[in-house]
Amino acid sequence: MGTLYSRKHLVEPRTANDSNRARVRLGAWASEMLNNKKLDHIFAQAVAAELGKAVPSYGMGAYNVTGFFAKCEPRDMLDSITLVAHALQARGGNLKRMRGPNSPTE
Repeated sequence: MGTLYSRKHLVEPRTANDSNRARVRLGAWASEMLNNKKLDHIFAQAVAAELGKAVPSYGMGAYNVTGFFAKCEPRDMLDSITLVAHALQARGGNLKRMRGPNSPTE
């Protein structure tokens, strides 16, 4: 697994500016990327193992990814982007899907 964002780039993560709008957008993005329950589970396990946090569960194997992004610490929010990518890779997901509609193509 690659280095998590906060461990590589943030010196003082608690002083980082935070944006509710960014949280909502990232949560919606992550939920869309992890739309398969098995990917939600992989993501939730990675969050527990790597960040020591719990992703809220709806029960029956479904996780509230948007709720997690809405309430987690800024450093965990940033690290979770990496964990979404790892969940996609674990199931052979297409990382090109991670790009937004206005992202440059290769």
